[in-house]
Amino acid sequence: MEWYIYALLFVIAIVTVHLVSWVGNVLHSVPNGGASGYAVFTFRGDQDRSMSTNILMNILFPNIVLIFMHMFCYKEKIDVSSDQLFYYVCFYYTYRIILICFILRRKELLSIHYEFTNLILGILVALFLVKKFLTIPEQVFIPISELVNEFWLVIIVLVFKFVILIFDKIFRQNTVVNENMLDEYIRNKFKKFYRKYKDNLYITKDDNRLWILVFSIMIFENYNRGSIIRIIEKIKIHFGFTATTGIMQIRSNKNISDEESISLAFDKLKNEIVIGNVESDDESQIEYYAEQYNPDKDYSKSVSFIYQHLYKYISDNRRLKHEFYLDNNNQGEKEKTEQQDTPICPFEENNYVTLDDIVTMSGLKKKQVWEKIKKKKVVAYFDEDIVKEVFKVGFPKG
Repeated sequence: MEWYIYALLFVIAIVTVHLVSWVGNVLHSVPNGGASGYAVFTFRGDQDRSMSTNILMNILFPNIVLIFMHMFCYKEKIDVSSDQLFYYVCFYYTYRIILICFILRRKELLSIHYEFTNLILGILVALFLVKKFLTIPEQVFIPISELVNEFWLVIIVLVFKFVILIFDKIFRQNTVVNENMLDEYIRNKFKKFYRKYKDNLYITKDDNRLWILVFSIMIFENYNRGSIIRIIEKIKIHFGFTATTGIMQIRSNKNISDEESISLAFDKLKNEIVIGNVESDDESQIEYYAEQYNPDKDYSKSVSFIYQHLYKYISDNRRLKHEFYLDNNNQGEKEKTEQQDTPICPFEENNYVTLDDIVTMSGLKKKQVWEKIKKKKVVAYFDEDIVKEVFKVGFPKG
């Protein structure tokens, strides 16, 4: 077993994983691409498409490549066995895990049962091909004239459709990557970015929600175009091309740092799009701002989804709530409410209160109030005319 054969197979597996992803995105993005059945993940609360097409592509695509590699080696008389080629399929699923968890840093979005299903079914198909189908290379590509038994073809199609129906029921977008997983991803990315760029930010009560919008866009831009893609974009600029640079994906013909891109994005949002601070947390309003930043409907919905989850996370965290001035937003309204709830003294100019006022303010019963008055020797004053009328008594003169 030559090490370079497995190294080459691993490289081909890497290319295949990205090719499957690219083909899926093309199927999804072309006109009427929704009919392709391929589900593309984004930050949405309403994503519920079937994942069966994704599963079949991840099972069949690498195994089809396996067949063609086997036939190529056979025709060109390259000394590589089908057992060695089998490792290519194993490398395919191994790299998928590495890509999601370490390269794209999306371990929070890794669905174990989904990836396990892909891996087991894909490897079983590969074992069948290696042990049964590819043993006699001359018979791999069957001439059409020999396909006389159409009945079996019909059975295969029916079984295929049945399997698709099962996958449609079991694997859907919101079960493979649910909202809790998305929420964890958003929180982890925010904590990382806030810790990294905190010293370059100046958050005030006049732009606090605007900064939450900036972080929402930052998280989604980083999700779409990670650090590796941004390195490639810097290389493009080095050769004289214009590219989107920095973590906020600012279009430029010169290299700018992530910190510079954040500053430029903030200025653009504050002075050109939002015009001040974000005053409404309504989803449609946040979508509108995001669409002005990047005119794409899926983009704006995803940013709005992230904003809602991020705003809740910051509001529920005492330290972050204070640092983003969210604890002072309703201070005036709170004070106003407290003033309305405070009992008004009927003799406000002399600071006098009645027994009923004391009951209202203290929450004690009248008997308890009287006991406290006696114990503390508090002097209580009553209106002389009212006492005379109620108790039918008089007071000595002088």
